[in-house]
Amino acid sequence: MLPRPFALVVGILALRQLKKNQEQHGKGRAVFGIVMGALFSIPLPVAAIATLAGK
Repeated sequence: MLPRPFALVVGILALRQLKKNQEQHGKGRAVFGIVMGALFSIPLPVAAIATLAGK
C-alpha cells in the first residue's frame, strides 16, 4: 500500500525539480508516477471508510 502514495509524492517532487532545471529529462516518467499514484491511491480512503462503516 505504501508505494502508491509514495509514487504520487515523488512524481510531484520530480516535476518541481524539472521546472527548476530545464536541462534535466524525465517529465513523462514524473507525470506517469503522478497519474498511477493518484489512480491507485484513491481506493485507499474509500476502502478505509467502507471498513469503518461496516463495523
